[in-house]
Amino acid sequence: MNLNQTITNRAYTQTKEAIIDLKNSEMNFGQRLDIKRLSTYFNISQTPIREALNLLIKDGLVVYKARKGYYVLDLSYRDMEEIYELRTIIECSALRMGIEKGSIDKTFFRQLLETIKKTQKKANNESLDWLSINKDLHLNIVKYSSNNKLYNVYLSIYPFVNISRQLDPMRKRLLEEHVQIIQLLLEDNLKAVEVLSNHLNNGKKSGLVAFRQIYEKGS
Repeated sequence: MNLNQTITNRAYTQTKEAIIDLKNSEMNFGQRLDIKRLSTYFNISQTPIREALNLLIKDGLVVYKARKGYYVLDLSYRDMEEIYELRTIIECSALRMGIEKGSIDKTFFRQLLETIKKTQKKANNESLDWLSINKDLHLNIVKYSSNNKLYNVYLSIYPFVNISRQLDPMRKRLLEEHVQIIQLLLEDNLKAVEVLSNHLNNGKKSGLVAFRQIYEKGS
């Protein structure tokens, strides 16, 4: 990898993370991206910034408007609904496959279960562990389906999955449901698929309420 590629990749990764991080106030949905400002921020030339933004267009996180410039995607309420719906289709199918194939790494999920129980005992788990746990559970449910094409499809939409999973404010409920899912999958019990579906639906309901309150414009 040459130096220009390395610089472009750094700009791409950092800009992508800033867009996905809903706590970041610098890159809100629909916001115009100033190449000169980004160039100053990253302390690099404008060429790798443009290259990074063009890569983010392919990810669906940035759009280019002729004679106007680059903009962060402007997610709508319906977009978020569709993301949650797609998550349910992929994750529930993956979990069923993993249980039926016997391809789930139970050692990994036993360790994750212990991490969750430790987190539940902490007085303040608002930001400490829950996002990492959330990522580990859902990403690895799809990974251990042993269906590489399904996993690759999931990875292709993962920036949007990452956005959706930050919206659910019900931390206590979320962790309790994670425990139920893991306990069932460790028993090879297909009821885990139903519990996962309900879990994602609960996340969808509370997440969409949060999205409408904080991010949706003009409603």
